[in-house]
Amino acid sequence: MNMVVPLLVLMSVLFQIPTSQRSPDVGRDHASEIAVLLRQLYPIETDNTVKTPNPEAGQRVELKLTQIAEQSPEGRAQVIEALIKVVEDPEAMREWPIARRWMLAVDLLGYLRATEAIDVLVRNLDHTGENGIMSSIHMKPVNGALDNIGEPAVPALIRALAGDDEEIRDQAAATLGRIGKPALSGLLEALSGDQPSVKGRAALVLALIGGKEAKQGIERAIEMEKNEEHRRELREALTEFNRRWSEQ
Repeated sequence: MNMVVPLLVLMSVLFQIPTSQRSPDVGRDHASEIAVLLRQLYPIETDNTVKTPNPEAGQRVELKLTQIAEQSPEGRAQVIEALIKVVEDPEAMREWPIARRWMLAVDLLGYLRATEAIDVLVRNLDHTGENGIMSSIHMKPVNGALDNIGEPAVPALIRALAGDDEEIRDQAAATLGRIGKPALSGLLEALSGDQPSVKGRAALVLALIGGKEAKQGIERAIEMEKNEEHRRELREALTEFNRRWSEQ
């Protein structure tokens, strides 16, 4: 799709095509169309009961939103803006028993690799979209979205290692571990930084990633660390590194 707009621009110059006859989607405002699509995923109240839209409805909406996002930069920006608003909407997050609209927004932001959404996704690492039902340990839509975004999400995830919310810290560490090698330089930088609370967690993620550079970084951090408690955390990470990778 990225070649379509430049080609049309070239043709308009060569053949003097009026601006109004070029790509009908360039500059088009999709906001109303996007809003209508998202409203199809609102819970429906009937006979004093609340019914959530079925998965097929979600698939249709997701397909259409994806098409809009892939038609033009303007469409992509409008879709991402609308999806971010859904993720930030407390009502969307609390929809019972499954926050289908919220989960779709998270999934699609990951599919689109929307770097604009990184911060809001990181803030929601402790949510699954499941409400009032037994949550599956595999239901982690935000982690999956950040996995798709990959390396651009690394700085925000490393900052999250210093946060107050334990669940977000744990999920940020797990996501960094899955991102793997692209997170290496950021994690090594965190080991040499001035945030002691981050160093131990960063070292544990490096133990998950493995590799000579990761091990040397942990060993160097142990040598440089003056605080005995933080040294202990770093040594534990090195022990985990040796346990994990000596078995392979």
